[in-house]
Amino acid sequence: MLAAATAPTLPHAIVNIGSGAGIQARALVRQLLAVTGLPVTVHEMRPLGAVGRLGWQQADISRPADLGWRPRRT
Repeated sequence: MLAAATAPTLPHAIVNIGSGAGIQARALVRQLLAVTGLPVTVHEMRPLGAVGRLGWQQADISRPADLGWRPRRT
């Protein structure tokens, strides 16, 4: 994030930062809450349409690679 924040210009308007490995959406939310330490209650709703079939997330990390960034951890 520091490389993107301090770059004089960015080749893209959106830069994903992540490991590049897929993760279940629920696990992603749990990890985000653990890192922030915020006292948040998560309410799951029955998904609609195609969004309901999305059970995982995976960041495309090719754009931060344009800035010379690579993940240090898996």
